[in-house]
Amino acid sequence: MNSVATWFGIDIRNPNRIVKTSWDLLRGNRAGRYLFGCIVGIAAPYSGNIGATILELREGYARVAIKDRHKLRNHLKSIHAIALANLAEYTANIALAYSIPSSARFIVTRMSSEYLKKARGKIIAECTLDELSVAEEIEKSLRVTLTNAQNEIVAVFTVHSLIRMS
Repeated sequence: MNSVATWFGIDIRNPNRIVKTSWDLLRGNRAGRYLFGCIVGIAAPYSGNIGATILELREGYARVAIKDRHKLRNHLKSIHAIALANLAEYTANIALAYSIPSSARFIVTRMSSEYLKKARGKIIAECTLDELSVAEEIEKSLRVTLTNAQNEIVAVFTVHSLIRMS
């Protein structure tokens, strides 16, 4: 009997493995990408509150979008700063989860933000990781840039994560 808890061949006890394996399996079409978002939402329920769509995910890189919707807006009729922060954290976390070894774990320890202009319309978040090597424990700073449909930078975040081998 197999002692590892699996779902369609994915080790569901390991969040990093869930991200990497399910994305590789489902990324080929729109329905698969939607299902991947649902899987991430089950693994990390709070991440589903902004309705993010993963556009691209590979070793060292993630690109994620949100649509401008009423529930994300503030009193200035732009996307709320906290929704943008959630998008930045989500983007950094899936880039990191996809890229680190399956035996590693991470947690966000702090974030910094710079809001440059009102965010309206579709917003794209991009995160690129430098080469990553995890020995015992490291802190990694990930820069996430948010741009609007006109390719203007609306916000820049730095997400600091502590990574440990388990």
